[in-house]
Amino acid sequence: MSRAARPSVARDQGGAVLVMGVFMAALLVGFLYYVKGIGSAIVFRERMQDAADAAAFAGATVQARGMNLIALINVSTAGVLAVVTATRLVHAYIAPSAIALAVLQFAGQRPGLIAVRDAGAAHDTRLSRPLFGILRAGNTAANAVATAIPLAAQAHAMAAATGAYHPAVQAAFPYPAFRRLPVEDSTVDELIARSAAPAVPLAVLPFRPFSVAMGFIASNPVGVVAALKAREVMNQIDPASALFMVPQHLSDTAVLGSERLQIRVAVGGHFDFALSERGVEVATRGQNEAADDNQNGLAALASVSLAQAEYYYDGPDGRDQWLWNQRWKARLRRVRVDGPQPCSTLSIDCGALDNLFQRGLERAVVH
Repeated sequence: MSRAARPSVARDQGGAVLVMGVFMAALLVGFLYYVKGIGSAIVFRERMQDAADAAAFAGATVQARGMNLIALINVSTAGVLAVVTATRLVHAYIAPSAIALAVLQFAGQRPGLIAVRDAGAAHDTRLSRPLFGILRAGNTAANAVATAIPLAAQAHAMAAATGAYHPAVQAAFPYPAFRRLPVEDSTVDELIARSAAPAVPLAVLPFRPFSVAMGFIASNPVGVVAALKAREVMNQIDPASALFMVPQHLSDTAVLGSERLQIRVAVGGHFDFALSERGVEVATRGQNEAADDNQNGLAALASVSLAQAEYYYDGPDGRDQWLWNQRWKARLRRVRVDGPQPCSTLSIDCGALDNLFQRGLERAVVH
């Protein structure tokens, strides 16, 4: 038997599926590379955004704690003057109360009243000067806190971003940068007004066992007398020195939701897109077209994440009470890119941020 004649090469169809399989395998390999690259890019972006959110919230939290600390110093300062005022108020009511006891012949209460007078005089002599020193220290401490807290907030924000989120995050910086919390020195009048009210129950406390004295005190405007005594105390101090004993009050720029209470953070990192590009090159047999300007811009912006937080007062009281209650908190906000370019003198991610601003997104909501 003779062998069957073999078809010519031009008419041979054997192995055709193998040729198609080679091309499909190349496409599949490229697709897998591309999908893996996209997945890694998504994880990278999520980590970058988490870092930015953590940094912004950390910075705003430090600022809120600073405002609460200043509120505590204010209350303590007013309390110190209230103690001094209370001793003067006790002296103011000792003499008329003693006269009332003598007229009404309550002889049994006179020795106790005299003891209250002597104790009050000794207290005023021993403690007035040290308490004035505490007033000065309170004002100095409040100003130190107002100056140091913004720097601490920036450092804490950068540490939060570049610590747990490294190496994805290579750099971070908060903006805008303020040199001081939105507080400033108040006036002696406010210190007097804040200390007069708590001085009244302190001054009345020693007279409670004496019914006649309590009746006399109740028939007089105690609050008015307390304010007068507080001013009398402050008038004993040199006016120039008294200015360094006042509490803090809010600046006019400290309005809820205003730019002054915001803190934004930009974090930067570099993601290697070579894996995705290599997959595309495999699928297109190395014929990968150059990316256009929009794609290049998006690639640059992918290396930057922005976040915004604010510190705010969360209490029912009016604005005049914001620095007398420890009700300051922090929260994240939607990022609104507004104002000048934030990093004109920095290097790591300013190219990407320049791209963002040049595209007319100054008032864009980023996320």
